[in-house]
Amino acid sequence: MAKVRVYELARELGVESKALISQLNDMGEFVKSASSTIEAPVVRRLRDSAKSAPAKTAPPEPAKKATSGPKPAPRPVKKTAPAPEPPAAPAAPAAKAAPVSEPTPAPAPAPSPAWDDFTTWTGSVVQDGAGGWHLFYTGTSKSEEGLYQRIGHATSDDLHSWTRVGDGLALDLTGPNAGA
Repeated sequence: MAKVRVYELARELGVESKALISQLNDMGEFVKSASSTIEAPVVRRLRDSAKSAPAKTAPPEPAKKATSGPKPAPRPVKKTAPAPEPPAAPAAPAAKAAPVSEPTPAPAPAPSPAWDDFTTWTGSVVQDGAGGWHLFYTGTSKSEEGLYQRIGHATSDDLHSWTRVGDGLALDLTGPNAGA
């Protein structure tokens, strides 16, 4: 499920964007404006709560003001002669470009079943003392319908090709050690 903008969900639920932003902030979700995006698990919770709540109708849009009188005539456009083009510089011999290999993207969702087989996002990258790079990212699982987020870990030497460390799982606050 793709991220949804606040204004899109507000229209779908039949509420004003301001009211939805207020509700999201009350839920602990940080959104600034109607153009902010909402993560899939949050959208799912809002849709479920809207189904169980009585339907609200959006306020009618204000009527457009009628204009009186004729429209003003368009202004005349001044025509100017095109500027002469400068003489072309001699062409340099074309250099052969080195073949470019496509980089392996940062970890995409893993093959199922895995803790991050549904979504991966929100990466933070740090460099270690030896020059290696570490990516910490958020992921969710299909088996949990994306409701529980975990933090994964991957490494890279060039910031283009990434390898998960082990199964990639770095922090799980939903398992047996969640209360420890």
